[in-house]
Amino acid sequence: MNTFDEYTGLFPSLESPGVSRFEIPLVPPSVNHYKQPRKNGGWFITKEAQAFIDAVCMIGRTQVPNLPIVGQYYEVWIVVYLRTSRFHSVDSDNMQKVEFDALTKAGIVRDDRYITRHHHRRLIGITERTCYFIRGLEQP
Repeated sequence: MNTFDEYTGLFPSLESPGVSRFEIPLVPPSVNHYKQPRKNGGWFITKEAQAFIDAVCMIGRTQVPNLPIVGQYYEVWIVVYLRTSRFHSVDSDNMQKVEFDALTKAGIVRDDRYITRHHHRRLIGITERTCYFIRGLEQP
């Protein structure tokens, strides 16, 4: 796992106290690969999306000290590292649905509708991974 030292330069307010951090060794699937229609109606979550959600639940719950994070609202920074070969094949905005839903499912935030500030960054990396930084806010 990374020590997160390299991320503090990406978003200056990450150096402030109260920011919870954790890293997932997976990349979120696109919203196009999140939920798929059933033949008889309804939807199901794909294996790829469920694996990402499960990883956020397992790792996030152990890395964030008090759940849910205290605050009426939330600010979330997400840094996704992708291999060069996949970097241009993924849309950042299509990843966010799964990233935010996973935070709610893990109990890290009360509900993703209270995420009022969010920042997303894609970088090229040797190891694909997703890094979360979250803090509670009292005002939107």
